[in-house]
Amino acid sequence: MSEIKRRTRTGCLTCRARRVKCDERKPACNRCAIANVECAGYAPRRHIEVRAPSLRGASHSQQNSPADDHDGTGDEFRVSPQNQSSQSLGAGSTPSGPPSGASGPSGIPAHPALPRPQFRVDGLPLIGLPSNPRMSLRPCAAAREVLSYHQFFFRTVVMLFPADRLPFWRDRLCEEALIIEYAQRGILALGCMHRASLMTAMLGENDQNRGLDTKVIAVQGYTRALQELSGCLDEAEKSLDILTAVLVFMAYFECFAGNIPAAYGHVRTAHYYFTALRSNTSLRVDDLALESLETTLQTLAWTCYMAVPLPNMLLSIGHTMPTSHIASNAFDLQRSLLQLLADSGAHDEMWNLTPTRQDPAVLLEKVYRLQRDLREWRDVHGHLHPSLELDTASLASLGSSEESHFPIPPSPFLPLPLHLCLSGAMFNFLTARILWTLCLYDKSQDVKKLESEAYIHFYQTIRFAATHAMNTHSRTLPTAVYSTDVPVSGEEMDHSFLPILYIAGQCSPWPSWLRWIAQLMQQTGEQGLFNGYVLSASLKVLHKMELSHNLLSTDRIERYPSPALRIISMLIPETSAQGFMCYYAKPSRFNSGWINRETLTYYPIAQARFSPELDDNSAAKREIDIYDEQRSMEEQFTWEWITNRPIASSWKSRSSQARFNFDDILRDHMNGSRLLPIHQRTPGGSEVGYQ
Repeated sequence: MSEIKRRTRTGCLTCRARRVKCDERKPACNRCAIANVECAGYAPRRHIEVRAPSLRGASHSQQNSPADDHDGTGDEFRVSPQNQSSQSLGAGSTPSGPPSGASGPSGIPAHPALPRPQFRVDGLPLIGLPSNPRMSLRPCAAAREVLSYHQFFFRTVVMLFPADRLPFWRDRLCEEALIIEYAQRGILALGCMHRASLMTAMLGENDQNRGLDTKVIAVQGYTRALQELSGCLDEAEKSLDILTAVLVFMAYFECFAGNIPAAYGHVRTAHYYFTALRSNTSLRVDDLALESLETTLQTLAWTCYMAVPLPNMLLSIGHTMPTSHIASNAFDLQRSLLQLLADSGAHDEMWNLTPTRQDPAVLLEKVYRLQRDLREWRDVHGHLHPSLELDTASLASLGSSEESHFPIPPSPFLPLPLHLCLSGAMFNFLTARILWTLCLYDKSQDVKKLESEAYIHFYQTIRFAATHAMNTHSRTLPTAVYSTDVPVSGEEMDHSFLPILYIAGQCSPWPSWLRWIAQLMQQTGEQGLFNGYVLSASLKVLHKMELSHNLLSTDRIERYPSPALRIISMLIPETSAQGFMCYYAKPSRFNSGWINRETLTYYPIAQARFSPELDDNSAAKREIDIYDEQRSMEEQFTWEWITNRPIASSWKSRSSQARFNFDDILRDHMNGSRLLPIHQRTPGGSEVGYQ
């Protein structure tokens, strides 16, 4: 067998360019001399730097270990130099040491900076994932756990909790999880579900397929965490702070999954154990742990209440922050506003339009106190929110008699940081709801003036929403530089505009407002426990009810009637997590003031069931049942009427459950589990099941 001839690449540059064999004579080859051409010489030799092993060399080697360049799948991840500074740091993270090669005190070389979390170059906030994942590169089981842990450590926990609470939620709990298996499994499941929700929200087929795989792994890990906790519950109850914190992680897991009953169950159980922790003086728990658990449970309690705004559904956690506290971050700004609302005792009336159960005089006293507290809040935080006073005053000077004064789409605030959008919207929303309530119950006030002022603040609310949407929905991840300080839409568990927009849509003065809000909610889709598709569909049905039952007897509505003559609705999710029920009611003619009547009267006119499945127009499927006239006038639409509905009674029974119960939690999880996101389901509504 003849020897294989291998092509050499050591000839002179001229012969290589001429594609002829070179005799490699130095300094000029003989082949070029015979051909009477100038010999260009030879390429310089490559230099490879070889350094002896040392302590610094070992540190440098560790810094550039494969864990920094690989995600566990075998595919390299590199960030270009121009993007390294903006994409290598996680939200709220800072370099942990001086640059490599810097000197410390006395000229002693300092250790190089620790490895930093790396994000995908297309902007998706996934830690250590290849830029262009291929289906053939599926991580093994050990790699998945590493990816999930890094996702939790560098992104999830920073996104969910304020920076001053990270010593507990990240450092303390990750340390405890080294020896507590259910805690470790809970952390891994949450990080894995976070990764899955981000990947399934992307448009690339590879991302979505890998996201489905990741979600299955997350569910399996979550189930094992539940089983592990159930098996050692007696032992876990000896460390109530760790047990409560892990239940909080499990609640956020269900928030990523959009499972309202399961999330509420975890929050309820965490509240039970936190109450026991706070009342047990024999347990030595530091103040940081107590404050961290308390503030987070407050936030989760409000999130669940916004999703299920029924009486007695808001879990009372207590509060540690006085109302005069000057908030230092976005978490405190929103929470301080909600704390004002909870302290007022008027949260049920502010969060839905159903007639009050309280005596009108008592309600008005609470509402006016809340109004004063809000004004004080604005004075204290005005330096953070310059838009609260200036733009409100300018709009007030325009009047509110014509739609042209409130252009749709609403103009956004420019410039305005995204973390101020929600608190600005919340402040204006509460102010508008106060004015709306005064229109209904305070007979001594100028109703027209109050109504006009309410619309001004509702418009400010949707302007803040438009500002947020412009900076999130218009961002194109593959071409834009992603800011790791700002969550993407699927990460906004506790900072969703959807519940605020839903009530603002019901109070809109013109159909153009309602249509714009419904379109924005449908565009937003799912955000944690809030389903924009269902909320949008409910508003559209509300508009149809206004057309059919308008007391002004007009065929076409150019402007909705006054607050006392509006159609109202109440949306309640099913405890089976399979759909939503919405009840609609029309006002009595007595509400117009034609006859002196102390209380508002409404009659149920229809109910609609909304499915999470979408139709061909990407709208939530619905089934509407219109009541006949006799059925409609048999009963009044009151809080008592609502709480007597089977769906509300089911929620009432849930609120009494407290201690961890594996069977109940697993049932809620399985009932509300969906493998595919709503917008990616098959046309027939089916989806791939998993064990």
